[in-house]
Amino acid sequence: MNCITLVRTTGPTAIAAALFVSACATPVSKSLEVHTVDVDCDEANRAVYDTVIDMGAEVDAFRPAKPGRPGYLKARKTDARGTMTGEVDIRCDEAGVHIDPRQSGIGDSSFERGIFLGFTGRTGLQVDRGVIKGRDGVVAADAPAAASPSSGAA
Repeated sequence: MNCITLVRTTGPTAIAAALFVSACATPVSKSLEVHTVDVDCDEANRAVYDTVIDMGAEVDAFRPAKPGRPGYLKARKTDARGTMTGEVDIRCDEAGVHIDPRQSGIGDSSFERGIFLGFTGRTGLQVDRGVIKGRDGVVAADAPAAASPSSGAA
């Protein structure tokens, strides 16, 4: 059953269906963002770039982030399934480094998942049940949780 099927529901369950539809619209990419104080801006730029290259994608544009100036990376990859394009926003501020991947094209979230797993692996960040625990395995104070890349749950 998909979100469209539930929209057609009538009667007393229509409200529940509408709530489910709004949950279906929540993007998986939000759950695959990285927010950490354990990585500096230069390391974040390198890790994002190297991760995209290792994924076999071509970098179309790259502007390294600096504190106070957001950066980005735009990439694409074509395979038997089609062309996937993706963009990664990179921000560095007093709260740490923020990595926000977004994918278009092939709809399986492989770009976002690849960035999440590649970035956390390259930088030595530990992830336990969707919570980024930093390099030493301790959750930083006020660190936002990320969802498990295998489940895609928020």
